[in-house]
Amino acid sequence: MRTKSVQNNSASTAVAKKPWKPGLLAQFPWLGVAAIIGALAGLAASVAILVYSNDKPLASWRYQPSTYLSIASTIGNICMGFALKEGANVAWWRRSLKDKTSIADLHRYWSHGSFLSALLAGKHISWLATATIVATIAQFNGPLLQRASRVIVRQDVSQTTVQLRLVPSLPFGFSGFVSGRAYYASLFTTPFSDIVQDWNIQAPISFQGSGCQGTCGTRVTGVGFATNCSSYTLPFDLNPSEPFNASTDPAVVNGTTAFETNYFWAMQIPGNISLSVAAKETSDCQGFLRVTNCTLQQATVQYQVIIDGNASTISLDPSTTVFDDVVDQIVPVLDPLMDGPTTLGGFGYALSNRYDSAAHLRFVGAVGYELISTGNMATQYANLTGITESYSLAPASSCNLSFRDPLADLLAGARELMFRSSLAAANASVPVQILPASQSLSRPIYHTNYVYLGVATAVVLFALTLIAATFWGYNVLGRKFSMSPLETAKAFNPPLLRSADSNAPIKDLIKEVGDREIRYGAVLVTTGGKPTPSNGESQEPGTPGTDHEEVGPAARVRLEIADRTVVQSPRVGWTFEG
Repeated sequence: MRTKSVQNNSASTAVAKKPWKPGLLAQFPWLGVAAIIGALAGLAASVAILVYSNDKPLASWRYQPSTYLSIASTIGNICMGFALKEGANVAWWRRSLKDKTSIADLHRYWSHGSFLSALLAGKHISWLATATIVATIAQFNGPLLQRASRVIVRQDVSQTTVQLRLVPSLPFGFSGFVSGRAYYASLFTTPFSDIVQDWNIQAPISFQGSGCQGTCGTRVTGVGFATNCSSYTLPFDLNPSEPFNASTDPAVVNGTTAFETNYFWAMQIPGNISLSVAAKETSDCQGFLRVTNCTLQQATVQYQVIIDGNASTISLDPSTTVFDDVVDQIVPVLDPLMDGPTTLGGFGYALSNRYDSAAHLRFVGAVGYELISTGNMATQYANLTGITESYSLAPASSCNLSFRDPLADLLAGARELMFRSSLAAANASVPVQILPASQSLSRPIYHTNYVYLGVATAVVLFALTLIAATFWGYNVLGRKFSMSPLETAKAFNPPLLRSADSNAPIKDLIKEVGDREIRYGAVLVTTGGKPTPSNGESQEPGTPGTDHEEVGPAARVRLEIADRTVVQSPRVGWTFEG
């Protein structure tokens, strides 16, 4: 078979014909590549925002990183969508140039540019369909990127200095007054009364101007207690004797002091406060009581304290006890033996009022045991775990009742009361202590979760790689193509567009034929009668463009876009030619 050569004779036409010019540079998809670069820039901006904002305080950002992430991801997604559109355009026209391409192939390639059609492609899945699916999923990277940034509170520890003012010893007559022949402390001074009230309700200790901005720990010197304790045991037996004699049995007549706490101060030894504690720590009815005696003396000590700069409060370090306080020196109390002011007597009175308590057990016969208690401490430290089942509803009637050791809490209470007094007694004449401190600041910061960032980045990069692949083979195209319905229609060489340059890009095609007035509807194929409806009923004849042209009974029409002067509106029931 001989092949005839077809020559372009641009001189024979009024409009210069566009030559077919394939090539890597001539047909380079600048817009598509620019869109891919824009999407990469949006992704890079998101990564930069998350990396830069990591561990940054909230105050350093005028707007939250999530705001900037939203802008960057939106711009990136717009660019990705545009790049996919351009890639689908190249892929469709490149497919049309291939041998053995069916019309169905072209339709599928066109439909693969939408997510649902790509998802339902089945065995006809294509590279373009895969790119569309992944690119659509990648556009949900916004929530992932925003989830990658969250606010956490970080503790920053640093060294600083704080300023504190505590008295090293109490002024004479600070706590109260004594009266009577026995010189009992019976009244608080007004300042100490306020201290005791705050101590009883456990009010926070306010302290202004420490210089601490967060939570600070330091050791400060002030008046406290030098504490010495010793312990021993005493036997007890609550079991009734055999044979039982109620009038002489020690378990009945004497019983046992199962619990006792007592603070005591005497004017004769004004610098000492005594503490005695006795407790039946066993659930047995026979055994040993633990007895502890302590002496608390006024001393200059070093406290480990915690300062809350945000709340402007100070407190003793809860992890320390009175035995952790470093005693610098014992401070003698030289109160005269007479009625009037007392330095430590008010402390003994306050501690006794709060902590003195006792519980006495004795056998009373058939009903079991009798418990008589005074004060709150005995009830608070009673231990019911060893009570036998027979006395489960009446634990106070059992000799199995035991008590926990209250010594640590009693000493902690006395220590706190003295610490509060050391602060409250400090006036402007007391020198300020400038102390090194460990400062912990709670800073709200932005924290980046790199797992979310990595997943979002990987999905976007994968999508952009697939989109870039849709441009493969762009160099075989001879002009810039679009998916304009006018340009795709021209490729099928319809009569309406036949006079235009078949290689004209869309903007030139519009210049050539864009002014033609067209319409979609029924076009007469043959004349001689009325178009016949499918239901057998005839319709009123019409004319081209006005629906009033007479047509014969053998008339045939088809639906198409044509010159408006030869098109009429289709009627109900008409059938059409192919």
